[in-house]
Amino acid sequence: MHNYAFTMNGTTTKLKTGYTQMIQAHMFRDWIAGHPKIVLPIVVFLLGSVTYAVRTRISSSRSEILRPR
Repeated sequence: MHNYAFTMNGTTTKLKTGYTQMIQAHMFRDWIAGHPKIVLPIVVFLLGSVTYAVRTRISSSRSEILRPR
C-alpha cells in the first residue's frame, strides 16, 4: 500500500504509510531508574502515607476494642 496512487475527480493522491515505533515495556522502568531525584521522594511519601493510614486504622480499631462499655 505504500505510495499507492489513486485518482478521483482528476486529482491524483498518493497513499503513504508511516511506522510508529511501539513503546517498549522497559521504557517506564528505565525512566524511573534514570530519575532518582524525582522518584525517591515520591516513593518515600507514598510509603509514609500508606504506613500512616494503616497505623491510624489499627490504632482506632484497637481503642474501640479496649474501651470499656
